Amino acid sequence: MHGFNEVDILPEVLDHLAAQGVEVHYFDNWSTDGSWELAQERLHRGQIAHCARFPEAPTDQYEWHAQLSHTTSYAQTLDATWVMHHDADEIRTSPWPGVSLRDAVAFIDALGYNAIDFTVLDFRFVDGRAQITAHYERDLNHFEFGRRPGHFRQIKCWRNDAPAELADSGGHDVQLPGRKVYPVKFLLKHYPLRNEEQALRKIHHHRLPRFTTEQQKYQWHHQYDAYKTVERVTGWKYKDLLPWHAVHFNTEYLVERISGIGLD
Repeated sequence: MHGFNEVDILPEVLDHLAAQGVEVHYFDNWSTDGSWELAQERLHRGQIAHCARFPEAPTDQYEWHAQLSHTTSYAQTLDATWVMHHDADEIRTSPWPGVSLRDAVAFIDALGYNAIDFTVLDFRFVDGRAQITAHYERDLNHFEFGRRPGHFRQIKCWRNDAPAELADSGGHDVQLPGRKVYPVKFLLKHYPLRNEEQALRKIHHHRLPRFTTEQQKYQWHHQYDAYKTVERVTGWKYKDLLPWHAVHFNTEYLVERISGIGLD
């Protein structure tokens, strides 16, 4: 996991991964909001297996390609059968209610697959509603299916028995020898913009100014371009979103849930 200034949601993500039986190796991109200090605390508590800063010194650019390259090279040093590239603002779940990520991956491993894809749900804060500042998975309960091209392929969990390449796809599509992707997608619940204050700070201070080099070189990081000239990030409208309820979602959106059909 690489993180930069996500201290408000990071505890929730770490707690979820611990409950899912997933070991966390965290690399902080020189956060200034307390994320680094929180990660060190969780390291001492045993909830994080490894905690370090990357790169070696702060930079004025995000350098996502370098971070992704570090992920795959670092993964090769681990005594871990599977690796999952995970952002600090995501909640991942298996396709089966009550089955942890760890157990689901072990099942897929036993079937002979070596990579896992994810269906993306972007959770949004709603305009006019009281601002949510914690318990995001519980209280941010309106979403839309991922629509950006990068969302349509999210193969970012793989068997760690050969060198993998992740950086060239921007972290969306890991490449490895003899790749065999499990046909049922896992779920990626994404919480990038969580309230008006956090969204404005993230977009205008923590992302857009640090994206320019890789936007020019790789044509990445254009998800926030529409906000370049706005002074306020408003919430979404109820009518433009889908309500979240786990049981309802698994019955009404079963095809999208497990296959992504209709999204790409």
